[in-house]
Amino acid sequence: MEKKNVTAWVIWFTGISASGKTTLGTLVKKELEKKYKIVEMLDGDVTRHFFENDLGYSENDRMTSLKRIMFGAALVAKNGVPTVVACITPTYQMRNLVRKKITKYIEIYCKASIEKVMERDPKGHYAKYKLGKLHHVIGLDDKYDIPRHPDLICETDIETVEESFSKIKNLLSKKGIL
Repeated sequence: MEKKNVTAWVIWFTGISASGKTTLGTLVKKELEKKYKIVEMLDGDVTRHFFENDLGYSENDRMTSLKRIMFGAALVAKNGVPTVVACITPTYQMRNLVRKKITKYIEIYCKASIEKVMERDPKGHYAKYKLGKLHHVIGLDDKYDIPRHPDLICETDIETVEESFSKIKNLLSKKGIL
């Protein structure tokens, strides 16, 4: 019996911590659920927790974490389930690997200034960094390569959540996903 190609899209949110990846990703997941029976979401923080925080924040550990998320997203999408990913994915090398491994891939860059995310700081990472209690913070002591060719940029430090979400829905409609 011939297997049909049922690969679904992977919508990947990238940006520094507190830039709005999970917020927008969750809204997209809910919107996709209106059309598709099942939609999955993989979040970098949730994935780390699932693996009992067995990795640190070195470049090698970040790559290992990314590979776990990428494998899960590719596997789920290959089986026809639209997948939303919210993951910092800080370097060109990492994002290029994702593009290479996932065939139906949409990259959404949540662009926010370091000042704005430090103000938001929902997880307290930036406060801990200021106190010298946390290192390897992307955007501060570890680099974040600005995406060169994302499919969409949401300027989450100047747009409302609704404005960014509207831009995303527009893109997904144009691509026939919504």
